[in-house]
Amino acid sequence: MDIGARFNYLHFAIFNLQFIIRRRRIRKEEEMESMKKGLVLMAAMAFALSAWLIPASAEEETQVTASGTAKIIKGNKEAAKKAALDEAKRAAVEQVGTEVVAKTVVENFELVKDQIISRAKGYVHNVKILEEGRREGSYFVKIQATVNPDKVKEDATIIYREMDKPRMMVLVTEAAGEKELKSSAAENVVTESLLEKGFQMIDQAIAKENIKKDELRLAAEGNAKAAAKIGLRSGAEVIIIGTATVGEPEEYMSLYFSESVVSLKAIKTDNANLYAAISKPAKSQAAIKTAAGPGAIRKASKEAAREIFWRIIKAWNEEKLHGINIEVVLSGVNYTSLEKVKKALRELDGVTELNERSFDSPTATLNLTFKGDSKRLAEIISAARFVGFQLEITGRTPGKLELKVK
Repeated sequence: MDIGARFNYLHFAIFNLQFIIRRRRIRKEEEMESMKKGLVLMAAMAFALSAWLIPASAEEETQVTASGTAKIIKGNKEAAKKAALDEAKRAAVEQVGTEVVAKTVVENFELVKDQIISRAKGYVHNVKILEEGRREGSYFVKIQATVNPDKVKEDATIIYREMDKPRMMVLVTEAAGEKELKSSAAENVVTESLLEKGFQMIDQAIAKENIKKDELRLAAEGNAKAAAKIGLRSGAEVIIIGTATVGEPEEYMSLYFSESVVSLKAIKTDNANLYAAISKPAKSQAAIKTAAGPGAIRKASKEAAREIFWRIIKAWNEEKLHGINIEVVLSGVNYTSLEKVKKALRELDGVTELNERSFDSPTATLNLTFKGDSKRLAEIISAARFVGFQLEITGRTPGKLELKVK
């Protein structure tokens, strides 16, 4: 081999060696980059997992101080203290003003993602009274409180207790097309779901013995007044009425599929006000034709029960924050005296809104929003001095006051 050929061969060998070295270096750099990306991804996953597993830190909570004042009526200091404390809690929440939307909550040891409780502005924890006492005929309370919108499950129980543990009742009718079913599967699922959350339930089986068929029919059709009447007579403060409809099972590849829709309404029994309404569809499959429909009803009922629970809690929380809706029934009024009574009621401490629903002399019905409960409002009215008339309290329930105008 001559010198030129040897030179060309050597040059080609060197070129190939450089190419191999360069390829190995590039491959090694790619492997290192891939390893870095893998480590970054693993770190991100570990961080996300730790954030999910580790309880919320104190940094996610907001600590505030707030105060409230309430008049002492007829020497009842304890009632005034309670009202002042409630006002301070509302003030604490208003300082934070956090809207709870699409929160992740733990319910019955199951992770429920994106549970929406719209417009609920937060929850007060760890209330410490810093200062309290009488001030010019009123009771003053200053508190330090922690507001954390994430502790929803615990606060649901707190809110239920603060609403004086209202008793609940469930009436759900089931139908397949036009045919009414005798099953109580939907009722049982909704009742069991609420019992698991600590709600006091009225036994609807016993209550039904004293309910007329036409009343049940009206309630099943969604008549709020008929449902409220049933619940009130049965001793319930809230009644949940609804329907569960199921479609004819369809066969596909030796399996039967069925779809059910469960619609529920929660109604306050003493004034027939609607607390919440929800409709949930669900599908189920079974190897046996007769099992597909009941399975779909149970599944839809469970979803509807979970949703109606959170909506009721949201409604109660709104009442605690912004005032409870109380129906005021007046007797012994004419048009002139009604206007005087309305004006006087609007000026009472804690009354934020008042609307006239109906007037047919000598009776009238008003809707009133009050920051407190009906017992506190009754105390304020009984101690007030009105010009040109008097108000006598003739009846009271948590959501209703009956007054006689003299």
